[in-house]
Amino acid sequence: MLPRKNPVFKENVNASSEHPLKEFALLVAGVLLIAIVIIFAISIATRLFATSIPFQWEVDVVETFDPEFIAQSQEIEISKQQALGQLVDKLVAKADLPEGMEIHPYLIHQAEANAFATLGGNIFVADALIANVSSENALSMVIAHELGHIYYRHPIQQFASAASLQLAFTLIFGSENSFGQETLIGHSAGVATLSFGRDMEREADEFALSLLRKVYGHTYGAEEFFTYIQSQHESDEHLLIYSSHPGTEERIETIANAQKNDLAKPLVPMSSELKALVPEEESN
Repeated sequence: MLPRKNPVFKENVNASSEHPLKEFALLVAGVLLIAIVIIFAISIATRLFATSIPFQWEVDVVETFDPEFIAQSQEIEISKQQALGQLVDKLVAKADLPEGMEIHPYLIHQAEANAFATLGGNIFVADALIANVSSENALSMVIAHELGHIYYRHPIQQFASAASLQLAFTLIFGSENSFGQETLIGHSAGVATLSFGRDMEREADEFALSLLRKVYGHTYGAEEFFTYIQSQHESDEHLLIYSSHPGTEERIETIANAQKNDLAKPLVPMSSELKALVPEEESN
């Protein structure tokens, strides 16, 4: 039997019981979460792919601009650059680098004791670093660490990852800036100071310790620079939180464990040529 009158429907039958702003917030959060997952998936995939990029491409990229640190190093006498180059050549001879991977060391004047590697096999060594270590072994540990970054293609991995992240953000969220060469590689100083994750730093440390054994027959003296760094800071916890490097104490412990398997041998003193790399105001 048909109803005598049309049924009455509830007016809010299609209305959600949730507040509309809450639903909107959940929708936005979901979209952002998906975007973040996609972005970091692209970053990881790019980093894995980066190791297959020809090393010559790194060299070509670096040559497209005038890095600040290379320009700075050109102000230092060629004879001093050659003295640093001789030590680097000594390490490279035992490093078993892939064919075509050339290393270009540069001495720079910098108040902070430091060394870093960047694209194209460039390694920058601050004269303040040389001033604050007492043996060739200690200096070689730091340089060998940077060689490890280049050997494992860490600079191109970080560079490609950062570029892919920036591109992904631009495509997903939009950007007022054009994604040109300047956006891709940033200022030369930014490329030169690529930061590496702690796993990469540990990998480079292991490479350096292995290389020191090949060159000197042991790893004694490798801890000197890190002991110096530790003495310059009251709290290693502070360094661990704000640095991409493993904690200084951890690195000293890693070196100490490596030395348990080594026969103690005399350290190689700094040559007069290496000592001459330190400006007079820093050597006094």
